[in-house]
Amino acid sequence: MTLCAMYNISMAGSHPTTICVVMDRFLESFSELYDIIDENDTDVMMDFISRFARTDEIMPEDKTVGFVVVNADKKLMSVSFSDIDENMKKVIKATAEKFKNKGFKVETDM
Repeated sequence: MTLCAMYNISMAGSHPTTICVVMDRFLESFSELYDIIDENDTDVMMDFISRFARTDEIMPEDKTVGFVVVNADKKLMSVSFSDIDENMKKVIKATAEKFKNKGFKVETDM
């Protein structure tokens, strides 16, 4: 079984993108998203997607444990996770707090 998080990212000038990221790479991806989100650059986002989006076949036993929905233009973010350990929750909340410091309105549910 593979645990995944789903991103839904909207940026100006591009169609909303939905990707699945394996939880083993989620914290790395969330931190990098923080670094690139202000660039509002489609090429930078496509590079992010190519490095973090899951490319293997999704199996019936795989499980989605979280969702991150981002509207970069409106500076809105929703972060929702279940079935993750307390340490990961702390790191996710700390990164979400950094997004707030960038002016994002962030809702969390963990």
